[in-house]
Formats: sequence, structure tokens, C-alpha cells
Amino acid sequence: MNKIYLLLFLTLFSVKSYAGDCPDGSDPIKSISDDGTYFVYKCGGSSNNNSAADTSSNNTSSVKASEIEIYDVAFSSDVLEDLLNRIVSKLDYDFSNHKLAKSVEDANCRFTLKRIVYDKSESGELENWNMALGYINIKDANVDFVKSSWRMGGLSIDPSFFIDETNIKLTEDGHFVGKMAYFNRSVDKGEVPENPTYPTLIKHQRSNAATFKDNKIVEAKYFIDVEDWAGGVLFVTGCRDGILVPKKPKTVKKVAKKVETKEKATENKTKKVAPTTQPSTSASDPVISKVVEVTHGDKLVVNIAEPHELADNYIKVSLKDIDAPDATKSCPKQIEFGVKVRDYVSKRLSDASSIKLSNIRKTNTKLIAQVIVDGKDLGNELVEMGYASEEYGFWKPYYCSALTAVQAGQQLFDKDPDMSIFWLERSLILDPDGSNNTLSTFLLSQQYENKGEEKISIDYLKRSASLGWVQAMEELGQQYLIGSRVNQDKNQGKKWLKKAHDKGSQIAETIFCNSLPVAKQNSCRL
Repeated sequence: MNKIYLLLFLTLFSVKSYAGDCPDGSDPIKSISDDGTYFVYKCGGSSNNNSAADTSSNNTSSVKASEIEIYDVAFSSDVLEDLLNRIVSKLDYDFSNHKLAKSVEDANCRFTLKRIVYDKSESGELENWNMALGYINIKDANVDFVKSSWRMGGLSIDPSFFIDETNIKLTEDGHFVGKMAYFNRSVDKGEVPENPTYPTLIKHQRSNAATFKDNKIVEAKYFIDVEDWAGGVLFVTGCRDGILVPKKPKTVKKVAKKVETKEKATENKTKKVAPTTQPSTSASDPVISKVVEVTHGDKLVVNIAEPHELADNYIKVSLKDIDAPDATKSCPKQIEFGVKVRDYVSKRLSDASSIKLSNIRKTNTKLIAQVIVDGKDLGNELVEMGYASEEYGFWKPYYCSALTAVQAGQQLFDKDPDMSIFWLERSLILDPDGSNNTLSTFLLSQQYENKGEEKISIDYLKRSASLGWVQAMEELGQQYLIGSRVNQDKNQGKKWLKKAHDKGSQIAETIFCNSLPVAKQNSCRL
């Protein structure tokens, strides 16, 4: 396409520059040269022309019109090729500044591209939907996009942008560098299409370079700077051996991890391994002479023995850096577990021969400290047993509020994907038929897709679409159309896009119509 533009430009240049208006303002007369290989332009010698020449006879720079001959410029193929190679392309990139990868085994990887927005946070907020998705073939340093598509509407629907307008290589240290056509803004049907920008992919300080195993790429995460307000994050996951051929995709069976929904499996995630080293204490640490009451697993009322400066009776103590379940004021399930933890702590303290406080912080109402029981940190012990958490506010979303669990999953989506999955799956256990499950299942689909767990991801995507989440319907429909992660089925693709369109989707019809032959696109409707 660039070459066509250049030829048009050169033709226009030759006509306008060499075949311009005659001195009298008339158009030159075009004829064929004697040998028939080029055009000749001559200004006529009419009386009008002579008159015009006579009028300017006093001007020493004037030239008689009849003496002007103008020729088209004809380039040899070698010269033309040289000129074409000198044209600065939007995709030109100097790879000589990088050490490119060598001896990387052939692989095809799943990729998703998500937008990250910087208007509210300097570190950015990752949006939970895919701007583009598909596959990447990697052979040594070569990076080729196959079966890939943008989801931004407008011109982006044309798959040739991924085929013809990407120029990306893999470096020796696992980064993508180069340039590519990029669509940062969505365009709804009927809106004026926007041309792509061409950002440069660099070794971004926030990127996670590709990891390799036996010279095979495993996964990667690349940040792309596009505009001040938003950029992109390219996730590369699910890499497999061999190059993916678009017309005959290689099918590889993958054993996916079963989605665990039992509460027992989820509870294991509350247990964090605490340090096994002995807590540091000193002779000056106050000794608890009596435990008056254990109100919660992490809250005590104690007496401190003389002659310590903190010596007094009925002192409130909170265990430092842990959160135990509430035993008095909460939902029934949390109270039930809170009483169990409280009773354990009561017995543990009543059986102890030595109880000290260490690393104390004093407030107006209580002491916050490590409680050392027979030389062991009680807080660490509770965390190891799953009776307490190192995260404040853990127990409300865990036992009482599916909505709070969903919100925790959203907040941790980019910061801690594993804990994000934990909270989103916990929300489904707390409220199996809840109204937030449409979002939870969609976010879980995204998270497992980023981890390369394709079977689990597509199961959650289908579940979210079935529950009515529009973005899930759009994505599932598009994946059926192109045969990405599911067997290609255009009827299923149309079905899900029609459902999304009926629920108000602005891009479902565009996605479907652009999958049809060009002749049918203008009259296409869902």
C-alpha cells in the first residue's frame, strides 16, 4: 500500500512540477515523444501566447512560451526500488541497537491486549476487557501475529493491521521491541473512523520480560506507552510448541486445573506461612501476670506485673499485624468461627507458663504488641493455623459479604492476580446466585486467560455470557467467529453477538458484520 501511495505521489509530482501552467496561464498541450516512450508537454504558439510574451519582453528573465518543453520523468526499476526503500515508513525501526534472540524454539502463544488508564493514578488502572486478542508465532527473534483481531470498532476490525502493520522482534533478554499499528480509542458504528497510531515498543521498566524454559518462551507481560492518558499491557501466555498455521490451527490437548468450589479448598488460602524464627524478646519486656479476658482471638484484657512501667490492671491488648474473626458482632458464620478462635486462644494462654509482650506501641486506649507465649509468637501461630489473617478486614468479605469479595477481587486484579482470583471465587461461594456473579465470572475468565489456563478461562467466559454480561457475550461471539480458544462456529458467534446487541452493545453488530465478505457488509444487520 505504501508503494502505491508513493507511485501516485511521484506521478502527481512529475505532472505538477514538469507540466505546470504555461506562462500565459493556459494548459500545456500533451503529446507522445517520437520514440513513444514518454509524454511531451508544449505550450502553444498562438497569438495570445505571443501577445503574452511581448507584454513581458522588458523582463530579462522572461522566456518565450514556444521554447518550453516539459517531460515526464521515467525511473528505471533499480532507481525506483532505491527511492522506495528510502521512504520513511511508519513501521521503520532500527533493530541494530538490540541484541536479538537466537536459537529460540518455534512456539505459538496466546496474547491479550488490555488498556491501562492513567487519568486517576500515576501507576494506572488496568481495564478488565480485551482491546485485542489472538495468537503470536515466535521463531528466534521473529514475532508474527496470526488469527488476531482488534475489538475497538471502526478501521480496527480489519485483520490486515495485525498481518501487515506490525514490525516487532524478540530481544535476547526477552523483550518485544519495534512498532505496530495501534487503536487506543473505541469507535462505535456510525462514528467517524480513526486511523491507528504507531507507538514504539521499548524495554519498558514495568514490563515482565519473557521467561524461557529449554529455549522455549513461557510467558511475558509488556507495557506499551501510547498516549498520556492511556496505554496498553500485552499479556503473552499459554505458549505451545510449533508455529500456528492460520488455515489449519494446530490442536493441542491441555489438561486444565479443575475449578474448586468447595469451601475447604478456599479456606486453605487464608493460611499464610509465617516466619519460623524465634521472636526477639528482651529482659525489659513486660510480663503478663493474669489474663483477665479474651474478647476475640486477637484482643485480650490483661494485668501487667510490677515493677514494669506499664504495670496496671485491666489493660486492653491487641495482637500486632494480624486480624482474627469477630466473635461478637458480625454475620453468623464469622461469629461461629470467631468463637472457635477465641476459645483456642483462651486455652492456649491458660496453659502457658510464660506470657510476655514485645514490640509494644501504646495508644490512648490500648497496647498493640506481639504476644509471646512460652517463647512463641501467638499471632504467627494463629496465622499458620488459618485462625487469623495478615490482611486487615479479611473476614468480612470471606464470610459475610459477596459484594465486598468482588470489590477486593477488582482492586487486586492487576496488583495480585492470585488473590484477585481467590476473592472472586470466594464471592461465588458466598452467593451462588448473586447479581454480581456476571462480573465475577467475567473477571475470572480474564485472570485465568492471563495465566494461560484456557479451559478454565473459557468455562468462566461462557458462564458470564449465560448470566447476561454484555462484554462476555461480545468476546465469546468474536471467539466463535474466528475460532479462538473454541472450535470455530459462526452460528454460535452470531447468536452471542445478537444477544449482546439486543442488550445494548455498541460493537457487537460491527464485529459480526466485519466478519462477512465485503459485498455483504454494508447491508448487514443483526
